[in-house]
Amino acid sequence: MLATKTEEKDCATRAYSEGNETSWHMHAFGMEVMLTEGLLASRHRVADPRLADYFYVPVWGGCFMSRFSRPVPLHHDLNEFRHVDTQMRTPRAARTSELYRRALRHIAAAHPYWNASEGKDHLWSFPHDEGACLAPIELAPSVLISHWGRTQRHPPNHTTISAGHGWHTPPYFHQMYGREQCYTRGKDVLLPIYKSRPHVVASPYLTGKPTDRHALFNFRGNALNQPPHFSMGMRQQLFALFSNRDDACEKVNNADGCTLIGGHSRSFIDDIQRSTFCGVLMGNGWAHIEEPVIHGCIPVLLIDGIDVQLEGVLDVTKFSVRVPRDQLPKLLDILRAIPKAKVREMQGELAKVWERYTYSSVYKREYGLQRRAAALGRGGAGGGGMDAAALKARLGKIGAHERDKVFGPLEPRLRGRDAIGALVELLRLRL
Repeated sequence: MLATKTEEKDCATRAYSEGNETSWHMHAFGMEVMLTEGLLASRHRVADPRLADYFYVPVWGGCFMSRFSRPVPLHHDLNEFRHVDTQMRTPRAARTSELYRRALRHIAAAHPYWNASEGKDHLWSFPHDEGACLAPIELAPSVLISHWGRTQRHPPNHTTISAGHGWHTPPYFHQMYGREQCYTRGKDVLLPIYKSRPHVVASPYLTGKPTDRHALFNFRGNALNQPPHFSMGMRQQLFALFSNRDDACEKVNNADGCTLIGGHSRSFIDDIQRSTFCGVLMGNGWAHIEEPVIHGCIPVLLIDGIDVQLEGVLDVTKFSVRVPRDQLPKLLDILRAIPKAKVREMQGELAKVWERYTYSSVYKREYGLQRRAAALGRGGAGGGGMDAAALKARLGKIGAHERDKVFGPLEPRLRGRDAIGALVELLRLRL
């Protein structure tokens, strides 16, 4: 897949300049990329499969579905191509599901471990919009890792509005995990969406800069320009209830009011850091809890029947508020009624868990490699059995213009106890 990509950022969380300097990218489905790299470098990884408790299968289906399922550089869902290319008559979700199925056939034929456990000790990642809904039904016994915690049995629809991404399409969905359910509590795992390094470095937990949270509630995201099924109608309902009521949602931030913006905003992070509570609503699948947690805003979960990322791994009730849909008209009253002492308690819990919603272990490892390269430039030792000159050429350096893209003095504040570590700890507990 990487050999055929048309853009540098396709399926890559970072790139290197001519001087081998690190430039971090945002990649919506980067969880599977970071998970692969993090597990490869983990001290828990074993070279002898006979010693393994679990087996991770790196298919990169999110990358395939979003970027690499096209046979030509042009858009791969145009109607004219469907008439020319037989493969194009199959929706991308079904093609992606078949990619996982081919991987399953390979490992079941090439190795004894799948059949020995019936797949119960195998891990597969599904970072696309609606997660493991499109997983082949044969993977049902495995641990399926995604962002999408829809708990409904026999879900009757998909929510994506992206062309070709819908998994609930006859006759294909009958062979998918989603025909039964998309996520099984106690078996599957919900990991955070990948947030790039520049996003994480702005966290007040790293900068140490206090934030004046003078807005009660904040939500910014596509709502007014999307059809209702994009969010099961929740975003539209929220805006219908509050956006035109000056007594409920002021246009300016204030302690008793809220900020609602029905689209994207350049001040997105600043608005989160100015708010006490932040709405978490689904949209095209998912539900973005990462931004509020990373930036210290208490998540308000407005998603009935859907678990959020790391729910079941962490006790999210300690640092979030879940408001049922039938209570949505009372949302601001509910938030105002929470005692200040309870708010401070939840904010304290956020400070404990925020790094779990990042992939900081990969950041720290990259930074360590670059520091070794800098030491080599000053005449330090190479180590690792590699010639010093070869190691320096491989690692490169941190350039002056990259200093805002690396943590520098903030890096030691990261512990590296991130989402990958949370997954490993959970798997150990399950043993």
